[in-house]
Amino acid sequence: MARKKKVEEEVYHVEVITKARVSEEGDWEYYVKWAGYDSDADTWEPADNLRQCNRLLQSFWLHVGTDDNDYSVGYEITAKNQWIKQEKEFFARQFSEDAKRKSEKDTKKPHIKQDDADWSEESDTPLEQKSSVAKPLTTRGKKRNNTLVSSDTLIHRRTIR
Repeated sequence: MARKKKVEEEVYHVEVITKARVSEEGDWEYYVKWAGYDSDADTWEPADNLRQCNRLLQSFWLHVGTDDNDYSVGYEITAKNQWIKQEKEFFARQFSEDAKRKSEKDTKKPHIKQDDADWSEESDTPLEQKSSVAKPLTTRGKKRNNTLVSSDTLIHRRTIR
């Protein structure tokens, strides 16, 4: 009998891209500052890992500039400290707004409309038999995954056996 593999999803937020370099394959790699981690945890990531970071990538290239030149392996370009500071501030604002929206959404309770007759003290019929009110949203269908994900996020899936 085959065992099902459990997939654990870890979410990492990209706070800012500080550098870019040409990899051994000739593609761009980005030096990423991860949100919630010290600079010791910064890593070089291939462009494929940053597909969800379009706004940040566009901002990086707009800042450092683009051209049609070919660069050799190892060529590195670094963003200026002022731009890095601005991007960190943008991320902090965006992330706090996303967290606030998620928190507000999680605290809202579904509105259930009930007829006044359902609350009658004279009735001998149990409420669950009498009420035609739909069940709360949390019991309908599959539960949604409410993971907070910003546009500058890397999702890492790891299979656990």
